[in-house]
Amino acid sequence: MPFFRQLTSADVEGARDLVTRVYTAKFGPEVVARWHGDIRAMESEYLASPRQAAFVAVEAGRVVGFAAVRHRSPQSGPLAGRYDPAATCELGRVTVDPALRGHGIALQLIELARLWASGRYAVISLHTDCDNEEALRLWRRLCTPVLEHDGIAYFELPLERPVTPGPKSQETGA
Repeated sequence: MPFFRQLTSADVEGARDLVTRVYTAKFGPEVVARWHGDIRAMESEYLASPRQAAFVAVEAGRVVGFAAVRHRSPQSGPLAGRYDPAATCELGRVTVDPALRGHGIALQLIELARLWASGRYAVISLHTDCDNEEALRLWRRLCTPVLEHDGIAYFELPLERPVTPGPKSQETGA
């Protein structure tokens, strides 16, 4: 059973490896390089910023899960003007080692992120690709849908409602 904590400098290499490996397998290396600069700069993004945090699941000394809270909100496109940039954060990079999915690791990480964001932010936004069925099932179960536009599904995670395991799903593995 993994244990969960806020990202430390000792976790950075393992967290970066996990997210890069999983995202590259899912989306390809060009997507990881273009859109996920925070993964290359975890130290400055998540350790040095008081408005951002990341959380890990560690099992047998190995990072097996990751989730991040970033101080950002959609400020352009279809959600322009919807959010107060000072009061909105984004939950992202929720990643679990494929061999360990289905054990509630993602839910624990999301709950840690929600607890950390409570009192700091008014809204947790998030998004995923509309063709990422595994992620869509999870977010539809936990979140309030906001909009689907140009292949992206946008959601809000309620700050006031704890993330609790529901019935296990073979598809989501959560």
